[in-house]
Amino acid sequence: LGLMGPGCIIKEEKSFDIYLHPPEMKSDGCRDWIRVRNNSGQYSVMFSDDIKEGDFIISPRIDFVVSVKILAGLMALGYKIGAIINRTSKTYTLANRSVSVSVERLEQLAQTFTMIKG
Repeated sequence: LGLMGPGCIIKEEKSFDIYLHPPEMKSDGCRDWIRVRNNSGQYSVMFSDDIKEGDFIISPRIDFVVSVKILAGLMALGYKIGAIINRTSKTYTLANRSVSVSVERLEQLAQTFTMIKG
């Protein structure tokens, strides 16, 4: 991404997302997922809502850093793992941090997504 200029900060990460569904729901057709991301041993519970606008998906989200005990607690309450998705991302951020572009590859889905923040 040469557009970002010479002062661009580049960061590469590997993480995986664990998708949990409530005990009474089956994976097929479930819309009430809880996403827990493991990034280098740090867990985050993530909530988002997709808004579709033409060819674009706007996905405002909020995430909370949590202990791995939260994941264990949810599973003890009966939540089931529906999917585990490996994610590789490369993020380009302007030196003044006003804009960042992240290219993410979801291995199990064989898809690449681009996210722009700023």
